[in-house]
Amino acid sequence: MLGRFEYARPQSVDEACRLLAEGGRAAAVLAGGTDLLVDLRNGSRSPSLLVDVKRLGELQALKTRSDETVVGAAVPLNVVVENRELRKAYAGL
Repeated sequence: MLGRFEYARPQSVDEACRLLAEGGRAAAVLAGGTDLLVDLRNGSRSPSLLVDVKRLGELQALKTRSDETVVGAAVPLNVVVENRELRKAYAGL
């Protein structure tokens, strides 16, 4: 069973950072949610604040160039796996 918590969907990375800093150890980041939702359901985590960063554009960036690769913190795993340029440059991913 899920406990009670506040839910926030910040509009910027700065706002997300502020919310997480204010929430301290009682705050949790919701990005994909796979691990967090399991933890919430089995009671191993009970944050009082969930900060949803899934829709923050800066965190969804996936850029591959010859000299640089950027994989944002909220890029879904299937997007990483399906990206041909990323697979070519980093076969281990």
